[in-house]
Amino acid sequence: MMIGIDIGGTKIELAAFDHGFNILGAWRESTPATNYAELVNRVCALVDRATIHGGSPDSIGIGVPGLIRDGRVSATSNIPSLMGKSLRRDLSAAVGQEVILANDADAFVQSESYDGSGCGFASVCGLIVGTGYSAAVSSSGSLNLGWQGAAGEIGHVPISTRVAHAHQLPLRKCGCGLSGCIEQYVSGPGLEWLCQHLGAPFSSCIELAEGLGEQSGEAQRVLDVYLDCLGSSIASLILTHDPEVFVLGGGVSNIRSLYARLPDVVETHLFSDLISPPIRMARHGDSSGVRGAALIARHQQYGQPTQ
Repeated sequence: MMIGIDIGGTKIELAAFDHGFNILGAWRESTPATNYAELVNRVCALVDRATIHGGSPDSIGIGVPGLIRDGRVSATSNIPSLMGKSLRRDLSAAVGQEVILANDADAFVQSESYDGSGCGFASVCGLIVGTGYSAAVSSSGSLNLGWQGAAGEIGHVPISTRVAHAHQLPLRKCGCGLSGCIEQYVSGPGLEWLCQHLGAPFSSCIELAEGLGEQSGEAQRVLDVYLDCLGSSIASLILTHDPEVFVLGGGVSNIRSLYARLPDVVETHLFSDLISPPIRMARHGDSSGVRGAALIARHQQYGQPTQ
């Protein structure tokens, strides 16, 4: 049995797989974002449930948002309790075996490159648009982690000056300590803030999606501004990485109204001779994070290919 765990800003999800990568079971808990000891306890409780269900795991992979250095989470803006903690050491001790840590976006793109919406493409950019906003790039099955492990932290690149000026958007303070990070406008909480800022009567992404389904003019106005923010960010990824396909995951990616218009908006932020590659919804949805974490752990512990 292989275990994959995805620690997000809202939930902790665990899935157990056999070595044919068939799912044996999946469980979720809410994330205690400000209580580190409780977070470790909840991960352990999930591992215990999986062990009772399927036996002792051969490998455990865990995806977390932020920078990971030597098993320590050195930067994260959405789960404050993880900042600076030796998560790999503490979880390995708590569950009684070595765990493998990976950035959550790296785990996501690994899953979708393996047998998801990025399968068959040489270069895949995965974008998690949920509680936060991050990216990862896989080329021929290999992850681009960067020199400091910071590759893909697109959420903390500043919002386009042109976009901020066009829509009169203020520079919002980010949990990372900077101001104007694009995450503050395109993540789930950022989209909810955008609704409030524009005076639209939607208190959640779900309500906005319902408004779009009803062809609400106010919902459409929010979508126009949101697409400009997200499209400019995706354009910057094309200019720096030029992937063959983008795959979107996270809660915001479930708003289907995004996909029809997003490529055209992206192209307004590109040179005239460039086009947007396909932009697809994740095939494995919310489960891609746990699948990718399990794949990365299997690869690191047993050297089995993940592509």
